Amino acid sequence: MNLASFSAALAALTCGSMTSSTHAFVAPTRSYQQTTKSQQLQQKQVLFGIMDEVNSDAFDLTSLLQNDDEPSNTEMEQAYEMFLGQLVFSTNDPRIDIMENYDLCADPKWISWLENKIGSTRDVEEKMALKDLSDMIIDVKKRVELSQAKEEREAQEAEEAEKNRIAAAEGEMETGRAMSGTDVLRKAAAVDNAGVDNMVKEQEGEQKKKTFYETDLTPEIRASYEDMCSKVLPPYRPGDSAESVVFNSYDQFDAQFIKVLNERAENGDTGSQEVLAALAMEQQKRVNAAQKP
Repeated sequence: MNLASFSAALAALTCGSMTSSTHAFVAPTRSYQQTTKSQQLQQKQVLFGIMDEVNSDAFDLTSLLQNDDEPSNTEMEQAYEMFLGQLVFSTNDPRIDIMENYDLCADPKWISWLENKIGSTRDVEEKMALKDLSDMIIDVKKRVELSQAKEEREAQEAEEAEKNRIAAAEGEMETGRAMSGTDVLRKAAAVDNAGVDNMVKEQEGEQKKKTFYETDLTPEIRASYEDMCSKVLPPYRPGDSAESVVFNSYDQFDAQFIKVLNERAENGDTGSQEVLAALAMEQQKRVNAAQKP
């Protein structure tokens, strides 16, 4: 074999070995890349599947927040109708039934339901009866709230009086520490005389008790007659007057309400003065009618 043929054969062998070795290295790399891409694709598909499940109704937990014990609207409607029937068809005084079932009657949801029923009722007599019941419930509710406000005010006043008494006693104690023996004796004599004077004043006070009209009106009493004042005091609707209003509401003028009107009249309220004058005339008319044989 000549040198040229050997060189050609050597070149062919060298190229063949390099080619085979190159293919042997590249093949695994290509397989690894394919495997990696396949795993990434599978991971992406798995994650996408989880998000699909999360976004679906499978993870809807709102049903756990619902209270199965809470009555439905239909059940509440039936309960309200039954309670209304008890109040309407009861043989007792409606105000007594309202007080006995005060928590139910004062419930804002019940009051709202009753107002809606009054507005949707077409029967005139039924509407008037329900309106009267609603007015009584509102009136009782207001009186209870005023009574509670009075109790709170009296408790607060008693607490303030007790604080003032303790402060005064502490002040007297401080003053007493700085007093001499002679001053102490004089103070004791003054206390004895003051005790006798207080006893005399208490006895005189018992003999001269204030009458009903001499007692002061409390804020709660004034507030309880605000609705009545707005009903009988001007301005009036066309065709109404102080005389007609007094005639139609005569039975509602109790002694306490007259006292409220007198206080307003003394403070310069001309409307109260007109109503009191009309009331005096109406009373005289009824007395004269009662005296006729």
